[in-house]
Amino acid sequence: MPRSLKVRPSCISNLKSSLLRHGFPSQKILAEELGFAQSTVSNFLNGKPVDFANFIELCRVLAREWRDIADFEDNSLPLPESPHAWKILISDRSNSSVLPLQFYHALSTAGHEVVFPQSTLNGKTSLQDYTLPLEPFDYLLLLLSPGTVMSELVLEQVRQARELQNINPPKLAFYPFISL
Repeated sequence: MPRSLKVRPSCISNLKSSLLRHGFPSQKILAEELGFAQSTVSNFLNGKPVDFANFIELCRVLAREWRDIADFEDNSLPLPESPHAWKILISDRSNSSVLPLQFYHALSTAGHEVVFPQSTLNGKTSLQDYTLPLEPFDYLLLLLSPGTVMSELVLEQVRQARELQNINPPKLAFYPFISL
């Protein structure tokens, strides 16, 4: 499975025309604003694959819901190919009773080792769930709701994930997922 996404061909022209509406008169200015290579922005706007995290960030800046414009050729989660199972931490702050379990079952069935704190399964969240060390994990899937996005504990978990990525970039892939 790829670790990148691309824009659906039917969305490309609309996406390109939205650059100026969002304050970006050129691809170069958008790339500089985000700290991306211009080729990344160009690839994104021309329907070529870009890294999953970059795809999400570009969609956010252009006020697009990434799920609405992504080309899901194989209808799977964008996890990289690997000869071994990945160790994935699901951190649930979504206030959804179904979504976290769907991710858990799908990823477990695919052969990955999924850690889903037991207190979350019981409908309770403990401080210990937020402070699990991230180093042993290959992926952090952070499930959020609009009401939990700015909580101090969530922000601290995001800070720790970013810090781990900066120290050892290939170590932890971080995927925030906001359910509405």
